[in-house]
Amino acid sequence: MNETELKAVFEHLCKCAETIFQTHKEVKPFIFIFPKEAGPLHVIPINGDKDALSLLVQYLCQKMGASAGAIVSEAWAVTLPKEAVWDKTPPSESPDRMEILQVSLYSESLNRMRTWRILREGDRRSLQDCREEFLDRVESRFFGNYFMGKA
Repeated sequence: MNETELKAVFEHLCKCAETIFQTHKEVKPFIFIFPKEAGPLHVIPINGDKDALSLLVQYLCQKMGASAGAIVSEAWAVTLPKEAVWDKTPPSESPDRMEILQVSLYSESLNRMRTWRILREGDRRSLQDCREEFLDRVESRFFGNYFMGKA
């Protein structure tokens, strides 16, 4: 996939994530692995042990020579004050965490992430765009090691 196609895929995934959020109780997390050569697109639901799944995803990326990977999921994120040092507390365990919807795309030429803050009021949920907000720690362990340094 070239950069133009990757950008189009990313925008499409963002629109899909927003639609699913508005029409379903939750956005079930999925991983997409895009092969370099013509072949099947791998779609993997995220269930159970995320650390083990992360190893599996990176193994599959290596085996198939993936050109890109994407994640669509609800997640936890933390924003740290400028002078703060991250104490390695996972965002899901931080008292200052925020719930987000994320779409992340990683490739050899392009890394993109878009997030929305999930706002809850009783049974009602809504999304607030976080484009202008920098999130320091988002749980995204699936592709980082595979594509790190390639973009």
